[in-house]
Amino acid sequence: MKKRSVIFLTAFLALAFVTVIQAQDPPKVTKFSELCENLSLSTKTALFVKNYWAKVKGELVTWTGIVKNVKGGRGKAVIYAANRAKPTYRGYNMVLTTFDMEGAGNLEIGKRINFRGILYNYKGRKGSPVIVYLNEVEIL
Repeated sequence: MKKRSVIFLTAFLALAFVTVIQAQDPPKVTKFSELCENLSLSTKTALFVKNYWAKVKGELVTWTGIVKNVKGGRGKAVIYAANRAKPTYRGYNMVLTTFDMEGAGNLEIGKRINFRGILYNYKGRKGSPVIVYLNEVEIL
């Protein structure tokens, strides 16, 4: 009976320890510039970029940007924004998809916005700026 209690207690403590460690994991991406540097084929190998993206895809990030354009339709809006920390393509380097049509409809070109969204996709070629796509964006 004592042996069973010791095993149970040990298993419980191990599970509690793992849960606490996982809860303290810092986010994988904190800065837009850090993400772009790690996705750049000009400075990283294709395999590095592929492995890095596999680790960060789906992560929730909170960033800022300058609105360049907003397009809407079918219950969602697409916000084209620029983060000045990295080069842009046609004036933007972030594409934000949101279902907040009212909030997106109130945005103006040149306005600075804070937002939170999920890393969904990216585009990047050697020598070209990285464009990051976020889904489920919430304008803060």
